[in-house]
Order: sequence, then C-alpha cells, then structure tokens
Amino acid sequence: MTVAALPWRDQRPITLNTEKFVRLPDEIAQRLLSRAIAQAGNEGPVQLAKLEALYDVLRETYATKTPRLRRTLAGALVTLTRDRLVVERAPPRAEARNKGL
Repeated sequence: MTVAALPWRDQRPITLNTEKFVRLPDEIAQRLLSRAIAQAGNEGPVQLAKLEALYDVLRETYATKTPRLRRTLAGALVTLTRDRLVVERAPPRAEARNKGL
C-alpha cells in the first residue's frame, strides 16, 4: 500500500491521505510521521516518546465521528482531518513573535 504524498521540498506542507495513513502498520506510520515532522519542523530531532504519544492521539481522533486535531511537535504543526494529514512548519511561538525573531 502506498500513501499519496507530494515531494517533500521547499518548506511546503506535507499532505498525506489520512485513510491510507491509518491503515499502515504502526511502525511504518510512525516512521513516516517522524520523517515528515523532521522535514517540516525546525526544533531538532523528534523524541520517540512524544512521537508515539502523538501517533496514538492521531489514531484515536481519526476513529471519532468528526476527526479534527492540531498539535505541534519539534517545530512542526500536525493537522488531522477525515481526508488529510498535513505536516507543516509551526508558526513562531508567542514569545519569539514578541521579540521580533
């Protein structure tokens, strides 16, 4: 099974088909999610425990009637809807915006 995705370049959002993503074996889905976060994020490597926790929440949320979730991890913003899983660079934190960074 393949997961449709656009090429990962130019800081564009990484978009995956949610239904296909949740059908992947857990280890493969977590590895794919980790690589997408590492590509989009800017805060260093993804911690395994946090990745596993995010993955569990994504799967639980997808199983609900109206899945919608937004979380950040390692500088990446992960958004889940019924159709798409989008990983993109997270907006700057409030303190960074206030300092003009």
